[in-house]
Amino acid sequence: MKKNFTLIYFSGCPNLPIARQALTETCPGDFNEINQGDLEEKNPFRRYSSPTILYNETIVIGSEAGDSSCSLLNISLDDLKNKIQKTMEGI
Repeated sequence: MKKNFTLIYFSGCPNLPIARQALTETCPGDFNEINQGDLEEKNPFRRYSSPTILYNETIVIGSEAGDSSCSLLNISLDDLKNKIQKTMEGI
């Protein structure tokens, strides 16, 4: 079964727990995780901020960060869950 959401992060990202919790509570089992530290240097997923949540190839939250990753500014659990929910409603 194809998973629609992807959580991209780097180890130690301070916002990873809240992003993972929002996905787990909003769409349990419907997301993949990509740890940027496990990727080769040229992998395009290394170019996203951490955390970034994609729906298919569309950014729900986060951004393309260029040649290196950075931590996304703090966001509340409720705001993040609302963004994910709105994305799901648009499906």
